Amino acid sequence: MLALLLFIVCCVSHDPSNMAFYIDPDKITFETIHENTKTLFSLFNSRFTLDYPSDEAHNKALLSFAKNLAHHNATHARDTDHLDELLRYTDGYATYGLTSAFARDPTEPMKGFVQDTGVPEYDLSSFKDRIRSRLNLFKEAAAYQLKVIYSALVSAALPAPRSGCTTMYIRQNPLSPLSSIPLSADLREFEVIGKVRNQGVCGCCWAMASAVMLEGMTRSTQSYFKDKTEVDNTFKDVDLIVSEQYIMNNSRSSINNFCEGGNYRITSMDYANENIVKTVESEKNFPLESTHLEKNPSRIDVIANFKVSKAFLPYNTETVTGTNCKRSIIKLLDKMQTSSPMTNGAVNQIKSYLARGIPVAAAMFTGADGPLSSRDFSNYKGGIFNKPCSKTGLDHQVMFAGYGYYQGVEVWVMRNSWGEQWGSYGHFYTPIGNNVLCSETYAYTDIPQYFPLDKADKDKPYTERQKTKASTYWARKLKRGDGVALDSDPSTIPPASPGNDNDIYVPRGKIISSSSSGTSSSSSSTTITGKFKLSIPSIIMIVTGILGSAGVAGIIAKFTCCRK
Repeated sequence: MLALLLFIVCCVSHDPSNMAFYIDPDKITFETIHENTKTLFSLFNSRFTLDYPSDEAHNKALLSFAKNLAHHNATHARDTDHLDELLRYTDGYATYGLTSAFARDPTEPMKGFVQDTGVPEYDLSSFKDRIRSRLNLFKEAAAYQLKVIYSALVSAALPAPRSGCTTMYIRQNPLSPLSSIPLSADLREFEVIGKVRNQGVCGCCWAMASAVMLEGMTRSTQSYFKDKTEVDNTFKDVDLIVSEQYIMNNSRSSINNFCEGGNYRITSMDYANENIVKTVESEKNFPLESTHLEKNPSRIDVIANFKVSKAFLPYNTETVTGTNCKRSIIKLLDKMQTSSPMTNGAVNQIKSYLARGIPVAAAMFTGADGPLSSRDFSNYKGGIFNKPCSKTGLDHQVMFAGYGYYQGVEVWVMRNSWGEQWGSYGHFYTPIGNNVLCSETYAYTDIPQYFPLDKADKDKPYTERQKTKASTYWARKLKRGDGVALDSDPSTIPPASPGNDNDIYVPRGKIISSSSSGTSSSSSSTTITGKFKLSIPSIIMIVTGILGSAGVAGIIAKFTCCRK
């Protein structure tokens, strides 16, 4: 037995540095963090250009970093390159390693996405909601009339009617699925979305997603307003980057709350009704300045004066009859269930919007499968990410940026907001239909202001209607089939037809079940047999428990099989 344990300890790893003693992450405190870990943390921050607003935020990140090092048995890493080697791990579909999110606490829920359950919402395609809407309007009108009568009786100033609109009206989808849906569509390849920004410690993923939604809608329709003098030249720039900071400061009519969370649906409502946000703005005019803020500042100023010469509103809107509200938001999917499969209708609608060059907002629950999967998401470097939605909830705003095939599997291209040193240049791939970390429960979009709703172009994929010069940002980074971008379209699979909307969607290509993502993260795990998997920390704990730390140290001093 002793000989077997010694053999496992000495020879299970190809890296002699794995002989470091296991440290229980739960027993690490700020006071017990080793100097080597502090040095490594400084190198990590330099590598990813990370900054912290206070000693408290710095120390919190350092403690998470130290615990994550211990979890991976990597406290002995010499530098960040060595750390990346120690963290490298694959579950057969995705690869994991050192990313900009390594210091995130996987047990702590994200705070960037807020569910807007308290906002009045009406889907006027529903008879029940039409009745509810009329009753609500009657109630508001009655309340206003009572104020008028009271003002007359007491000779008080007449209250002004409410300005703006803070009621969510869902617009009926004016676009049918494309009759022949392309096998793939990637907004990066279309060059309608730009670089991936990093939200840092600020809970502003909602603003990041909002900005890139507006960016995609503007850039994908530039050919329709390139000759219009009423449109500022800022919005004709093929490399336009939309300002998150302007959105953060101004889209605050409801639950959108700067660095403490928000929701794209509210951004849409605010822009449709010009609730303080009066225009799209560029990053050049209002650079992102708040990524180092973990909490909201004591004062958040509205940016009243925009810098573009002419305001530009992003959406095609409709006025809601009998109200002072406009609507633009379109619901493609909104279900809070762990296992409810995607239907043909939902998949084809999302695909058709993406194929037209229109982005789709999404959300996910990073803690849906527990801290191990959450840690894997932080350390994701590429490939197909496939962790289940084991419990419901949403805590992080992301975006559908495309779809297609990767390693023969039909996938979504999802855009994150953790910078381009995370994932596949800031994006990740998930199998369509697997509801990875609940990312197939929420899908909303809008119609761009200049989208040709009344022309034949509305039913054409973006590649057929794009008539202007495009950016080359992503062309320099992506090449089909290179292991980073999507595969080339398979020649054996024809373009999809919509099918019956209510039927469960069946992916075409290789199928990955939602439970086949491999064993959760451990860069130092190794297979002993086909059915039994142990990690180096587990092995060291077993041996130490049997022999004691002094005994193990003595044996290691005598046996050097791992160092040869």
